[in-house]
This record gives sequence, C-alpha cells and structure tokens, in this order.
Amino acid sequence: MRTIGLTAAGVLAATALIGPPPAGAVDLTDGPAEVSLGVCAEGSSQTDSFVPNCSYTYLAKRAAPPYTYLTSQGAVSWKDGSLTGTALSFPAAGQTWPALTGLFLNASSAVTAKNITGTVDAAGKVDLALAYDVLLTAGASQCRLTGNVQLSSQATEKLGGQAAGKNYDPATGAFAVASTTYAAPNAIDVTPAGCLAANIAYDLSQGMGWYLTGTMTLPGAKPVPQAQTADVKLPQKVKAKGKTVLLKKAVVTNAGKKATAKLSWSTKKSAKGGKAKYANQEVSYKTGKLAIRTTGKAKRLYVKLRLSAPATDGYEAYSFTKKWTVKR
Repeated sequence: MRTIGLTAAGVLAATALIGPPPAGAVDLTDGPAEVSLGVCAEGSSQTDSFVPNCSYTYLAKRAAPPYTYLTSQGAVSWKDGSLTGTALSFPAAGQTWPALTGLFLNASSAVTAKNITGTVDAAGKVDLALAYDVLLTAGASQCRLTGNVQLSSQATEKLGGQAAGKNYDPATGAFAVASTTYAAPNAIDVTPAGCLAANIAYDLSQGMGWYLTGTMTLPGAKPVPQAQTADVKLPQKVKAKGKTVLLKKAVVTNAGKKATAKLSWSTKKSAKGGKAKYANQEVSYKTGKLAIRTTGKAKRLYVKLRLSAPATDGYEAYSFTKKWTVKR
C-alpha cells in the first residue's frame, strides 16, 4: 500500500501503488521496480483550474483553491520497489515526496511516506491502495489528515470531474490513476483548534480526490517498438521527357533517421534496372534532393522510388515504395 501526500488547507498527503504489467502486452520477470511522477511546474501549486497530466489532490473548495498539484515543486519517486508475480510493492524508505510551501494562507505540507502496494492486470489496468498522512502547517496551527483511498486506471476523478485514469503502457511506462472512493478523512487532528475544524478552507465532508500520473519501470518490460514513419511529398506524375524532381530534400523519419533513397526504372513493370537509354538520376548528396531526367525514348516507362531506414531504439524499420507509370 502506498502513501502520497498533499495538504489539508493547501496540500494533502497520499500514497499509491502499482503492480505487475499486462501479461499480454509484455513479458515481465520478478525484480526491482520504480515509479516516477514527473515535475509539473505549469501554473502555481494550488489553483481553481484543472491542469492536464499533472498529479493532484482535490478538496472541495470553501476559501482555498481545490486543486493542489503534488509535483509542482519537485518530482515524486518510489524506488527500491519490487515485482513478485503480479504484486508490486514500494517501501516507505524508498519514497521521496517534496514538501509543498506557499499554499493557501502561506501554509506548507509534509507527507509521511508509507508502504505502497498494488496490481496491474493483463490488460494494463492498474488498481492502487493509498494510505495518506499529511501534516499541514499554517503559522502556529497544524492539521494532520489521515485516511485511505482506492485508485484505478479506469476511473475518472469525480470531485474535479475531468482527470481520467490511463492503463499502464509497457511501451512507455506511462500510467494514470484516479480515486474511486471519496470518504472523509478517518482522522483530522487539529492543534490548536480552528485550522481545519471549522472547514474554513475546504468542505471536508465531500471527501478527497486523487489523481496520479507518471511512469513505471518494471523488470523485463521491454518497450514495444513504434512504427517508423515519415512525411513524403512526391510529384503526381513523372515527365515523359525532361527533368522531374522527386524529392526536394532528404526524407527524415520520426525517429530522426535519414531514409536511404533508391531509384530504378525499366520498360518492364518490375521497374528493375536503370538504363541510361531511358533516364538518368540526379542526386545532391548534401541536401538529399533527387530528380530523374527521362529521355523520351520509351513509349512506356516504369519508375520506382524506394525509401528505407533501419530499425533503431524504440522504432521498427522504415520502408516506403512509390511507383509511376510514364507514358510518352
């Protein structure tokens, strides 16, 4: 079970867990595991507005802004975790939660980390059990909120109403979970009285909402290669006689690789060959510009352009073919 923290009058502490990856999508083995909730510095730590892809806790507003962004002042990490079978655990000792300052009424919050546990099924669905323990300090007043909440990658955080969970993606490690339970804190300890007791900052009777988004690294999870693609702009026709520019510059794929261009032509449909009797190619090795100059001696000429790039980290091999039929 894990604990994540944030504030009460401004932040709230919480903990969450994540478990085994989808069996059908990636092969996993027992071993170490980590989770990172990346920095989200967009806007301030507390706002009335929902910021997409930013981990937060939500308390129904009275005077204070309802959204408190957990990673607005630093990333959250869970290290020294382990995956055993389908169970994942992250000890409290391996967790790092940045303290949040400058919250409502200039409050600050400190999170007490707790062990995190959870599961991920074969489809990538993530379910988390989260225990929270947050200490909010505002001047001479202190408030501690403690309780438990369940989160799921197939839930929508209903108090804020906008953040939706996302199943674990073994290719990128990305995931997002939203709270499914909204019970009020099990305990609200206030010293001196008045910090949260009168619900001045929030309506605590509405419960608390959590949304956590980041990446998870699991043992044996190998990224699934993405398709390597490219934007190729070509002429619709090739002149029967004269110069036709086929590529104005080298084609670069989404993996950042220059595609190798191979041009061939023939009076046969296979377009294999390249007799100078029918055409010649003009290439700029500096820019990648490629043109064909046809002689007009063929009543029908088949021209083929092939582009290719080898597979690279995270990307499959790239292949593209275009064929023109040139009639005199």
